[in-house]
Amino acid sequence: MRLPRLWIRQLVKLFAGIALLCGAVLLVDFQLNFLPSSVHSRLPLHTHSPIVTDIKVVSCLRLGSCLPDGQDGWYKHPKELSLGKAWFSKTYLYTRRFWDEDLYTSTRVVLDVAISSANGVVPLEVVEDIGAGDTVSSHTDGSTSSQAAEKAIREMALKLGWVEQDPDAGLWVKYGKYHPSKSVSAVKVLFGDDAVYPLPGWRLVEGGLKIGSAPFPPRLALRTGPKQVPTKPNLQIFNQQFKICQLTDLHMRAGTHPCRDPEPPLRDGEKCDADAKTLGFINDALDHEKPDLIVYTGDMIHGSASGDPETALLKALSPAIERQIPFAAIFGNHDGEVPGNNAELMKIMQELPFSLAQAGSDNATGVGNYMLTASVNKNPALTMYFLDTHTRKDRFGYDCIHKSQLDYMRELHQSIAPQQAEYAHIPLAMAFIHIPIPEYRNVNNPMVGTYREAVIAPSCDEGSRAMLSDIGVSVVTAGHDHCNDQCILDNSVEGSPPVWLCYGGGTGYGGYGKYPDKDGLNYQRRIRFFDVDTQGSTISSYKVVHNHYQTIDRQILVKNGVAYNELDVSINSEDSRQHDHPPEPAASSDRSQQKADTSSEGTVEPDTIESEETTKVE
Repeated sequence: MRLPRLWIRQLVKLFAGIALLCGAVLLVDFQLNFLPSSVHSRLPLHTHSPIVTDIKVVSCLRLGSCLPDGQDGWYKHPKELSLGKAWFSKTYLYTRRFWDEDLYTSTRVVLDVAISSANGVVPLEVVEDIGAGDTVSSHTDGSTSSQAAEKAIREMALKLGWVEQDPDAGLWVKYGKYHPSKSVSAVKVLFGDDAVYPLPGWRLVEGGLKIGSAPFPPRLALRTGPKQVPTKPNLQIFNQQFKICQLTDLHMRAGTHPCRDPEPPLRDGEKCDADAKTLGFINDALDHEKPDLIVYTGDMIHGSASGDPETALLKALSPAIERQIPFAAIFGNHDGEVPGNNAELMKIMQELPFSLAQAGSDNATGVGNYMLTASVNKNPALTMYFLDTHTRKDRFGYDCIHKSQLDYMRELHQSIAPQQAEYAHIPLAMAFIHIPIPEYRNVNNPMVGTYREAVIAPSCDEGSRAMLSDIGVSVVTAGHDHCNDQCILDNSVEGSPPVWLCYGGGTGYGGYGKYPDKDGLNYQRRIRFFDVDTQGSTISSYKVVHNHYQTIDRQILVKNGVAYNELDVSINSEDSRQHDHPPEPAASSDRSQQKADTSSEGTVEPDTIESEETTKVE
């Protein structure tokens, strides 16, 4: 039976009116939030998430136990707020959380957090939130000029839901009615005035909690609304050009720490914050060179001495995230000093925007064995292999790359072989590691760069160099030895093509930088860049030095897809050495004797010089 046209028109108008009414209700609810949470939880675009309904600071005896997790909905943040520096007590941040669909209409939730600059002082954020900044005389830190004004501000703050939750810690909390996009859904703890938390949907609260024994002020980061999952970047090569920035051995820590072995040395009374100086150098280099990808090749943090690994890691990665540059990373021996640390740090990295870092296969030893490709028209023009080089095997030396990792790299290579076969040009491949493989000791081979300190490589070897050649790698680059930045052309594996073995050169002022040259000058921090040209199947490289921002050691590493010896000298020729070299240590040499993590580090004086090509970039 066909409906009359009049009925059809009326039904269309009815449904259109209902749709408009629902849209208007949802729009008004977005501002006024009058619908119950049970309705919000059933909306099509709703994302279920826990909601923070309360927050507090709890202290207990060091040998005792604080409030158990889950009791009455309270959950302890895992980081101890004094970083273990208190003798007799320990202090934690607790949040009370419930799923949004379990909230009652009358349930109050946390909408914001502020931290006062001193006990009894109303935080400036609270003053600004209640609109009292223009009407009440106040200091820049939020303290008022009279007791009457202070009382008036507190009364207005209370009406808006602000409560001084913990006067001793300086914690203020704003409570109110649940709102899907305005309620606090997660809280993180970081440390130090220079802490960052560059995740979408998060805000770092100004100021730090007042915890007496904490070496650095604990900072709070708040997430409002549901968790946002960043989209992973897709590496594409445009105009046949692709630039890679290698950052290695940053040695970041929570809070501020003095620079180690700066060049030029500090003058009397001059101060130098290691992380700030490192980040300043990195930021300048990224803004000037504009890379397409950043690769962190280990020792991003200073291991067990970093204070809080997450805080240190986020500082190290912040230049890439702030500039929206995709980045990849592997771990170094310092990153993995704390058992299980690498797995936790990898989880953090994988949730960050612009991150391409991967944990890799469970069948490959370590964390961070993976492959990335940069494509031209969906074909892998450049393949990059990332390998975990672990930490110490025992007190005599470092562990080597395991066979399970090499087998996994072969599997990854085979998985893209059909796409590489369809590529119109010669595909290129590179590998990134932290601790150099044993062939880095072949220092009599053709070399470009600065060789100041003895190569510290593992004594064991399961065929890394041969495997890398087999899967087409023509350039390997490492970190670890801060004061080496040379590239060595190695042809030591019979039946395999030559491979360039490069160092990035230490970037961070938080790690050692001595090993002075013949003029007594300490090592200058630097950053290595790789320029990939897919049209000519070439890879070239250069470094920038922090002092006066100089560009040095431009060289072609790969030409027509194979390692290129532009030095025009025979491999293993005595005449090919550009520098005199420090003596090689015994295979069982303990690195800690050479590179003790203290400012009283002994000086090694190899007779070396900087590379010949030094061009100042304006």
